[in-house]
Amino acid sequence: MKILFLFLLLLTAPLIYSQAVIGKKPTVAPKPKIVAEVKQKDSDGDGITDTKDKCPDAYGESKYEGCPDSNGDGIIDIEDTDGDGIRNIKDVCPDLKGSPDYQGCLPLMRERFTLSGHTKRVMAIDFSPNSKLLVSGGNDNMIKGWDTENGKCLFTVESDRSGYVDWVK
Repeated sequence: MKILFLFLLLLTAPLIYSQAVIGKKPTVAPKPKIVAEVKQKDSDGDGITDTKDKCPDAYGESKYEGCPDSNGDGIIDIEDTDGDGIRNIKDVCPDLKGSPDYQGCLPLMRERFTLSGHTKRVMAIDFSPNSKLLVSGGNDNMIKGWDTENGKCLFTVESDRSGYVDWVK
């Protein structure tokens, strides 16, 4: 083994010495270049990579940075134009700040308060001509008058009819 090592050393020493004397660096085989193709992700398949797509989960146009404009009005569907928290694509009233319960629109009527006082089901209600009084009647045989400004019961009358009140006027 020692002989083989010395023999190899004697064979390679002049080559290494001659390159060092002449000023050449010993040649080393270059490292192979690793070429990897990096394919960027396009989740929605609209041709705009997710890194540049403002709406990576919705198919959109490049002029809207990958966001959709389903009705062609020039307003990106992902936007919330009126600031009500409902994106334009789901907002029925995108120019009016509304409620999620009404698909972005305002309700026609709003609950102001709950009137509590009848002990059984209410069967009839009616408003006064000026809408300041609400009268209710029900299966508890009671007629109640309510202030529509604050929801307070103004009066209670027991009906002279037996059983229940099915209409009020």
